[in-house]
Amino acid sequence: MTSIQHPSQQWQTAACEVVAIAEDGLWSSGGECALAYLLECGLTAHTIRSARLGYVVGHIGERRDIAGLDVPCGMIIPWFAADMLWAVSVRQDNEHPRHIPIAGSSHEGLYNADSLHHNSIALICDCELDVLLIQQEAGDLLTPVTLGSTTARLTARWYGKLVGQRQMLIAYGQGMWGQRGTRELLKFSPRLKQLRLPEGKNIPDFFLNGGDIHAWISEALQEMQPEVNRNGH
Repeated sequence: MTSIQHPSQQWQTAACEVVAIAEDGLWSSGGECALAYLLECGLTAHTIRSARLGYVVGHIGERRDIAGLDVPCGMIIPWFAADMLWAVSVRQDNEHPRHIPIAGSSHEGLYNADSLHHNSIALICDCELDVLLIQQEAGDLLTPVTLGSTTARLTARWYGKLVGQRQMLIAYGQGMWGQRGTRELLKFSPRLKQLRLPEGKNIPDFFLNGGDIHAWISEALQEMQPEVNRNGH
């Protein structure tokens, strides 16, 4: 089995500079719209700052040279884990979002992996903003993580981090790609189980329409408890 190649130290140093500059950009007048969007998604200022979200000012399609890296303009989401910066994802177009990794980013990370030790239950979600919202609202119940998309593969390194959890759950969306990603993960390990989603909704829409994420997860975990007890986990 080939080992995961994490980004070079030179890239990490440059990418950390991008993250710092983008953080300042988000909280500047040029980042007002991006910051307003994050707040409208339900994230608090504390969550945004803790995740070190940022913004590179410019129109979709424009790019900036920052610290020698070619950086697309848009919302900056850094992936820190295990004392390394694994990736920097750039989120563009809030209505039909797409995520562009800065060149040199690893495609084999696990977002929010460093928080796994806080809980005995892990929940694999669609994307970073799902993770941040669940961490904010129900971080006492479980630890949300993401591979970055429903098509990304779970590697042996990060499965090794997850396997120590008492439960490993999946909460992908109910669209075609979410269902396909769920099937692939369920085939990867019999320990992975699907968590019931609020019917007909994705997690951010559920929350913005008045849904209680903490109550939803708490009730879903209680429903799954008999099965967990039968399996001895």
